[in-house]
Amino acid sequence: MALTCPAPLIIIPKLFIDITCNKAINYMNMTALIILTIRLILGLAFGIILTRLFKPDWGIYHGVATGIVLVALAYGMSYYRKLKG
Repeated sequence: MALTCPAPLIIIPKLFIDITCNKAINYMNMTALIILTIRLILGLAFGIILTRLFKPDWGIYHGVATGIVLVALAYGMSYYRKLKG
């Protein structure tokens, strides 16, 4: 694999970022990673808040499980929207 810029590379799984030329070779994987991170953070936060509001006697693990379900539903609805459109 020939590189156009002779700068050193930082190797991240499935993403090569050229520091000197300031360009990302695989931009889609980074975007998907950022979206996953944002969805996980928001899903876990809202899952814990919802669990604490409606079932205060449940533990933190139930809130985390609710957050994971929320993230899975977000990906499911996104997949359904892409199929439909």
